[in-house]
Amino acid sequence: METISRFIQSLFDVSFSRFITIDLIKVIYILNMVLAAGLALSVIASSFAYSFTAGVWALLFLGPVAALVYMVFVRLALELVIV
Repeated sequence: METISRFIQSLFDVSFSRFITIDLIKVIYILNMVLAAGLALSVIASSFAYSFTAGVWALLFLGPVAALVYMVFVRLALELVIV
């Protein structure tokens, strides 16, 4: 509860003595991790709907690699925002 109160205070701090970007970056990163997992599962499920071979290939290679590449780019973009 204190974190939310501190966030609200920082949001209306006109002297900019505390930045809210660091707090928001954490939430955005977690949301993107959930999104990457959902997209990977979606790719795997649609690949299995297409054919069993494509589903296995997506399960073992395409889904995890795509999620990993996505998370690398998200991490780089968020670190640039912080810098």
